[in-house]
Amino acid sequence: MLVYLGLTLGPSIRAENERFAACKNDTSSQCLSSLGVEQAMDARFVPPHMPEVSMLAQMGRIDDAFALALRAESENEPLPEDVEATVDRMLASHRLTGALREGKSLQEAMEMTPGVGAGTLWITALDFLGRRPYGLSARDGSTADAIPRDVVSEIAQRIVDIAQNEPVRPRISHLVEAAELHAALGSRDEALKVLQSLPRTDNASINPSENLMRLVGPSTFLQLYREAGGTHLSILLTAAAAEPDMTLAATYLEEAFTASSTKKPFPEYVWMERIIERAVDLGLQPLALELARAFEERADTEPAIFPVFAHIEAARVLLLAGADEGDVQARLDVALSTFRTKDGKTASDASEIGSIRWGTRRLDAQARREMATLKARLGETETAIAYMAGLEQPLFSWMSMLTSEIPVQDVDLLLLAARGALSDEELAYAKLQHAQQLLLSDTGEGQRGWAQAKAAELAKSDTLTGEHAVRAYSMLSRIGALVEDQRLERLGLEQMAEAALKSRRYQDLLMAGFWWNRSQQMP
Repeated sequence: MLVYLGLTLGPSIRAENERFAACKNDTSSQCLSSLGVEQAMDARFVPPHMPEVSMLAQMGRIDDAFALALRAESENEPLPEDVEATVDRMLASHRLTGALREGKSLQEAMEMTPGVGAGTLWITALDFLGRRPYGLSARDGSTADAIPRDVVSEIAQRIVDIAQNEPVRPRISHLVEAAELHAALGSRDEALKVLQSLPRTDNASINPSENLMRLVGPSTFLQLYREAGGTHLSILLTAAAAEPDMTLAATYLEEAFTASSTKKPFPEYVWMERIIERAVDLGLQPLALELARAFEERADTEPAIFPVFAHIEAARVLLLAGADEGDVQARLDVALSTFRTKDGKTASDASEIGSIRWGTRRLDAQARREMATLKARLGETETAIAYMAGLEQPLFSWMSMLTSEIPVQDVDLLLLAARGALSDEELAYAKLQHAQQLLLSDTGEGQRGWAQAKAAELAKSDTLTGEHAVRAYSMLSRIGALVEDQRLERLGLEQMAEAALKSRRYQDLLMAGFWWNRSQQMP
């Protein structure tokens, strides 16, 4: 039997090894992606809704994307009634986009694309407008792929036409999307016309962009929103951001805060925090501090289901709003008092917290991470480290705890402590993730220098080979692009490809192929 298997499988294994060797010698997006598709189709199991399907489709490999999606969806239980139609709908926006880029008219593109609906048209328009509807984008911006304004306008009108025959709730969603497209073109009259046709319903789900509300006018949009039955307070945050009159913007935020802080049976602390963040973003610092004090009071008198989080959030908004450090520390002490030691007593410091369980989602770990972040932001690194000690899923925990607000001079001390819980590869991954976060937040030259230094360190280290290697090198490449270091960007791509070819995991190969494809489209 062993001889038979060797004779049967030997040639195919040799052929596969030859393909991997050829790709290593002459690496390209084409060979990496092709090998990824082969490995995925031969895998024992592939999950439904694979992100790799979107990657392939964005690279123009529609047939490969269809085959892989069809296999993934076929493993669903229960099996979709018409699995091919399901996959067609999944890939419709990619096919429609491709046809339009080839110069087809919208009518022609729709006729040759199965599964087109209002959602398909919306996603296609977003793609052309550079809004990255798929998350990771195979294109850096949309200038090179721009289509005429009248085509975007025509897409908006087609969405309106389709929406007229839909039930009320999807009709509202699609009409708002059409208005958003008109707003992207700066067509106020057209956007307003669509919004005025919104049907009336209870608690309408309408989430406009700041751009749409700014174009129409916050007061006008709020009137239309309420006439359509909208009631969610998030609309007031958007109105405040779009409102040029800061006195009126403050009024919107105060109204939203009152509504969320008096909500029954518990105040909506998450929304209260977002409102204060919006006040800070708009430069309304006195209002932010006033609301933060009110937040603190509500945390004392109207605790949440898990009071620790209300107190942590109170400390966070006090810090954000510019309160005295002593007030922030006092609130963290209140939060700490809700922790219990192993013998059931109140914890007096981070070292006494012990093992606690608040429900099945491990809310205790979340509370400890959030406390650690705040202590680190205040410069108390030793206390932050104590909160992090012994947490399960250490990589996730440390990556969640490290935020861009922590002073960079303290980050190295925190990462040194993380070394005891993380492997070398996990530590490198955490460093690069934080470095990328700093560059994207653009918070100062000191943080930019730290990020570049960490990326350069990894570039000089031994090649990573574990399960996080490809993602780590994809971040290294993106960091190179963000700091405009072509050598670093290229090195990240090369090491990503090498790691993917070593692992032979289809996820790694397809991700590497995707980023190589993206780099080839850069000027």
